[in-house]
Amino acid sequence: MKKRLLIILLVLCNANIALAKVDVEAIDSSAYSKTNMDLDDVVVLSSKQRSSMKLSPLSYSITGGKEIERKQISNLRDFASLIPNFYMPDYGSKLTSPVYLRGIGSKINSPSIGLNVDNIPYFSKSTFNFDMIDVARVEVLRGPQGTLYGRNTMGGVINVYTKRPLDYKGGSVKLSAGNYNNNNVSASYYGVVDDNFGYSISLGYKSIDGFEHNAYNDELLGGEKNFFGRIRLRWLFNDNLDINFVSSFENNDQDGYPYLLYNNETKEKGIASQNDESTYNRRLMNHGLNIDYNAEKFRVTSSSSIQYFDDDQALDQDFTSADLYFVQQRQNEFTLSQDIQFSALEGKKYDWLVGAFAFYNGSDRRVDMSFKQGLVDAKRVPELQKTIKNYDNPTYGGAIYGQIIFNDILVEGLSATLGARYDYENINMKYSNDIEKASGTTPAGKFDEKMEFGQFSPKASIQYDFNQTSLVYALFSKGYKTGGFNTSFDNDWEKNYDPEYSYNYEIGGRCSLWNNRINLDASVFYIDWRNQQVYHMLASGYGPYLTNAGKTRSYGAEFSMSINPINNLNAQLAYGYTNAKFKSYEYDSKVRLKDGSMKDVKIDYSGNRLPLVPEHTLTLSADYTIPLIHSWLDDIIVSAQYKLNGNIYWNDKNSASQDIYGILNAKISFEKDDFQFDIWANNITNEDYIAYYLECLGKGFIQQGKPVMFGANILFHF
Repeated sequence: MKKRLLIILLVLCNANIALAKVDVEAIDSSAYSKTNMDLDDVVVLSSKQRSSMKLSPLSYSITGGKEIERKQISNLRDFASLIPNFYMPDYGSKLTSPVYLRGIGSKINSPSIGLNVDNIPYFSKSTFNFDMIDVARVEVLRGPQGTLYGRNTMGGVINVYTKRPLDYKGGSVKLSAGNYNNNNVSASYYGVVDDNFGYSISLGYKSIDGFEHNAYNDELLGGEKNFFGRIRLRWLFNDNLDINFVSSFENNDQDGYPYLLYNNETKEKGIASQNDESTYNRRLMNHGLNIDYNAEKFRVTSSSSIQYFDDDQALDQDFTSADLYFVQQRQNEFTLSQDIQFSALEGKKYDWLVGAFAFYNGSDRRVDMSFKQGLVDAKRVPELQKTIKNYDNPTYGGAIYGQIIFNDILVEGLSATLGARYDYENINMKYSNDIEKASGTTPAGKFDEKMEFGQFSPKASIQYDFNQTSLVYALFSKGYKTGGFNTSFDNDWEKNYDPEYSYNYEIGGRCSLWNNRINLDASVFYIDWRNQQVYHMLASGYGPYLTNAGKTRSYGAEFSMSINPINNLNAQLAYGYTNAKFKSYEYDSKVRLKDGSMKDVKIDYSGNRLPLVPEHTLTLSADYTIPLIHSWLDDIIVSAQYKLNGNIYWNDKNSASQDIYGILNAKISFEKDDFQFDIWANNITNEDYIAYYLECLGKGFIQQGKPVMFGANILFHF
């Protein structure tokens, strides 16, 4: 009776929890089985595709939980290069978490890649970098996914699924220690009340020191401390009704930005020297409830979500020991969404799916910029002052969408898919700016405006299945990302930016050979990008903003292969190539002269490469299991991976870049029953590379890539 009351209470509390999209996750009869299973045989359905991923006409990558553990993937940034044409630069703080797929991404404001964690949509890039604990699998769908997934999925979608109760039983504890005081501890337990009701709890703590010394005070820059917790409940009410609840919390504390002075002409690296302490703190909460009901001829999925986060950043804006700028930013964001979906149960001649989606996103932000004594001495400002900017940015919207698949057209194995979505979005911005001086506070400007957007997004594909393991396909889809308001601007025309659009063409195929010992996946794509939203720094130097370029194009290819040539040996190759350029990109701007005056200039970046887009991504990895019979050990597992990235341009004018570089990682695991001990090392060759480059006040700065790191893990299952 208590169990029924608990579930009824959870269902009734829709205003405070989320109904998340259903997913079919890996089912393991024991909590931590060592049996190797083909992931696509276990992961039968994608939560939105409602068809076998292996037989879907799209380019995708799936990383299972065992591979995530073996490769020590702890957040989305670790997937860079592991996924073809996937890049997430590792710099700054968790606030700066842009993701790029096939050259499509966004450095500031709304993301161009969708992220769903346990089917809860993450709307803000400020939430993208989170600690991954007890993850069952990660799906990366490349290319526009707006028809099914909606807003801001122009480059693709990332779906993260954590382990569900009833699929796993038992518990685990993991301890890890390494250089730079890299210490981690995590624990989880999966229990059952009866055969139909299960629960789980996961906790984790992570800390690490920074890699760079601040010459100003000899303290380390870039360290962090994170705490994470999650609970899950699952009730199989009957054979047709599955209810899942998830709630998670994360707290992050990070030290300042480890940026070094850098001369881009001579490639000479300087030091980090910042006179003001920089920090970033974030609190993130997610709640989700997932209800999936199978009727006689169709399936109903009701999904809603709630997310709340708040953060505060203190930043030495000039990144030097000079007493110039200091910025404090505080923001909080509250998001609700609701999705209801009806889909066919395994049709023969056709499969269909229809749905409706609605959301509300409320965001409040305050930015205090202090102009300090150094600017007064340089006569950049007449006296010590501070600007106080407040932004109230509520957004709401909705969509209707549908997809139909026609099977066995003319001949067996030939099918076609048609999909469409209509999105509506209303964005409001209430802004005020006050200037604080010794003489008092003076209003310096305000506005209260709104923008409305509506967009129809179609897609169409055709595919031919040779058998249940091989197919070829051709795909067309339209990508769309809404416009919005900038939070930094000097002039009225810099206040907002327009939507961007892409027309995407792709052909690909996949096959399995040698009794599934070899699996191949390949695709080529061409993207015609219109009105692209591009990143600029204000002429005043007081922050970045988005504007629209003319035309851009991106083309490339992806290839992945997994091979099991002999028992106990597995190897993988993942390669991506992207050639992304501005076809037409001209605009008027201003530059600041040495005397402080501004000059009008004409900028033309047509023909330049897009920034933050690696031309090549490559990963070679292998693991070999050595079984030990009649020994005090069960297995020794040797794993290694080589990750390659480059070339990467850091800005639109292509004046700074990083050549191709490679990182070698390795791990040796010793297993006995429920105990595992690992020795690992990352960037074994201590490769010297630039993780990020920026310019501020006429100076160049870089963040160095992570140095060689090593350590050990202890893992115990019970």
